Amino acid sequence: MSKINLEFHKKIAKQCFNEAWDYLDKKSRDANERQKRLHLAHVSHYHWGSVGSAINFAVGAGSPLAPAEPCMIFGRK
Repeated sequence: MSKINLEFHKKIAKQCFNEAWDYLDKKSRDANERQKRLHLAHVSHYHWGSVGSAINFAVGAGSPLAPAEPCMIFGRK
């Protein structure tokens, strides 16, 4: 993978992870915000899977950013 691609993946992974945490820190979230937080967590996890360490990937997989809630969100659609 080129240096430009590595930098891109890291930048997106960090941005999405931090933005997802911003939503998690809110005292209340509407349905759209919960769904956006979930998508941001997925995007971050994907990009860390491309360029991150095992720790980055594990944090994304086991963090409160990606709880069991997705099953309920996507199961309703």
